[in-house]
Amino acid sequence: MKSINVLIFTYKQQELIKRALDSILTQKEFGLNRIIVNDDCSPDDTWSVLLSYKDKYSDLIEIHRNEKNLGVYGNWNKMIERKGDADIYYLMAGDDAFCGGILNEVQETIKRESINCLEPAALYFDWKHVNPEGKEIIVKNNAVSNNSDVFGLKLRNRISNRSCFVTRGIMNQYREVDLSKGIALSETLADMQYSVLAKKNYYTNFLGTIYYSGVGVSTKLFSRDYYNEAVIAYNSLMTLFDLSIRDKFWILYCIYFHKLGIERSFLNAIKAIWYYILGVKYGPLRKIRSELADFILLLRK
Repeated sequence: MKSINVLIFTYKQQELIKRALDSILTQKEFGLNRIIVNDDCSPDDTWSVLLSYKDKYSDLIEIHRNEKNLGVYGNWNKMIERKGDADIYYLMAGDDAFCGGILNEVQETIKRESINCLEPAALYFDWKHVNPEGKEIIVKNNAVSNNSDVFGLKLRNRISNRSCFVTRGIMNQYREVDLSKGIALSETLADMQYSVLAKKNYYTNFLGTIYYSGVGVSTKLFSRDYYNEAVIAYNSLMTLFDLSIRDKFWILYCIYFHKLGIERSFLNAIKAIWYYILGVKYGPLRKIRSELADFILLLRK
């Protein structure tokens, strides 16, 4: 079996972290190498809970505690530093959980697809969203199987990193996220790296993880400051990555969409709609988008 490291970043989750750890430990016979947990200086009993699990599973669990609170993505960066050595990795929030059988399914996917873990590859599975009222929604990542442009899919929120396992080949290239320009940029860089780094992507029709919304620390505050930071983040994408013209159109749509959150103007709305049409890559507007995009490119020449 390939070795698997699960990296958990946690803050103020003294009860929730138990659920996360138990969901992994019940599958430890399927290649689990280490569970590495980074606590962001929680003020509650999260650290005491981690110590108790460390005492019981000293061969499997490694725990770290930041000397001061670094915030979600400061803690994320620390977690990347401490990733350890494994063939496969999964980054997990302390308020999420694994579904039964997922680690075995990861091993089966690696065998079935003959995946070389030294190469940068991502393994996508489906995931379950449970809202605060207990309603469950199954979210599919199956768009990965039908389109090789995973970056474009991720940019347009058609796939998610939830239930995405990555090889050593990706984690060895993974970089710390920039914390200097606000949480929106940090979040975007953390979210997009898998799709940028992966040379091969695989999808398996299997329910892999559970996301419990409304119980953790939200980074999307939808405030004026967040919208301003989001505009900076999307502008940064223009220079950080080699984008197709259609991806640039989509990013322009995202920029003007967030500008609407700052200033509700008719001009921002028109630009958002215009770039949305030009940037659509999948779905019923594709033909319209293609014709308009080709016309604009012709004009630019």
